[in-house]
Formats: sequence, C-alpha cells, structure tokens
Amino acid sequence: MKKIITLASLILIFSLLAGCVPFLTKSYSESLKIEDVPMEIIRTNGYHGDASYPYIQVIKTEDELLEYYQEKKEEYNMESDDESSFKSRMKYYSESFFENNVLAIILIEEPSGSIRHELGSVDNSGNSIIFTIKRIIPEMGTTDMAQWHLLISIPAASYNDDDIDVIFSE
Repeated sequence: MKKIITLASLILIFSLLAGCVPFLTKSYSESLKIEDVPMEIIRTNGYHGDASYPYIQVIKTEDELLEYYQEKKEEYNMESDDESSFKSRMKYYSESFFENNVLAIILIEEPSGSIRHELGSVDNSGNSIIFTIKRIIPEMGTTDMAQWHLLISIPAASYNDDDIDVIFSE
C-alpha cells in the first residue's frame, strides 16, 4: 500500500511540475512589428552634465505621464507653444490611450541637432523589448547639443513589465 501511495504521490508531483512555466519566461501571442509600435520624436533641449542617456521609463497611466512631465519640465524644454512640444502632445496620451497601450519614453542626447532618428526594428522574443533606433547623420551638421524624447506606443497586451533596451545603429 505504501508503494502505491508513494507512486501516486510521485505521479501527481511530476504532473504538476510538468505544467509549470519557468519564472522568467514570458510569452506573447505574436511578435511585435514596427507598425505595432509608432514612435513620436520631440526635441526637448536641456543639457545636464550629470544626466545619463539613454534614460528609459515606461508610463502606464495618464497620472504617471503627468508626474513624468512635472519631474522633467524644469530640466528640459517641455512646454513651448508649438504643437509639437511635449506638453502639447500629452493630450494624445489620455486614459483611453492607456486602456490598451503603455508608453515607453526614451530620452536621448545627440552631439548635433541635425541628427535624426527612426525606429529600425523591435524585438520582444526574449525577456525584454529591444528597440533599434536608427541614427540618420547628415554629412554636414550643426554643433549644438540636442536632447530628444522618443515616445513609443506599445500595445499593453504585448508588455509584461519587460525591461526596455535600446540599440543605436547608423
């Protein structure tokens, strides 16, 4: 009888363990594609010698976005009258946006304001989401330092509190 109980216990334990998913494994229904993650680019100059770039933050609510804005507005030019300013663009990231999306904010610095950026690729096959940002460097550029906020919309269903990493290419 003891052998039968032991055997049944082992079968039960192995059955339960076979269905477990390793702790760090995350699954997605589909791989993210570039068209799934639109990127908006806003120039927000504000040189800070002690800042570390790229600075990455994921925003999940309208309140978090407002908190980010309040935190950065003294350091960066976030509120010009221009429609393309960070403050002006915030209205597009309302609670209805955050019902289905999260916003990855990537703050970068470039040695020239002439350098432009575009999203080269996105990879969420591992335990992080990796964005490749293509730097478009002109032959002749300006010598002004420039800080940019890259705002990337990620479908909430594809984001599982992943780390966000950035790779730059030319």
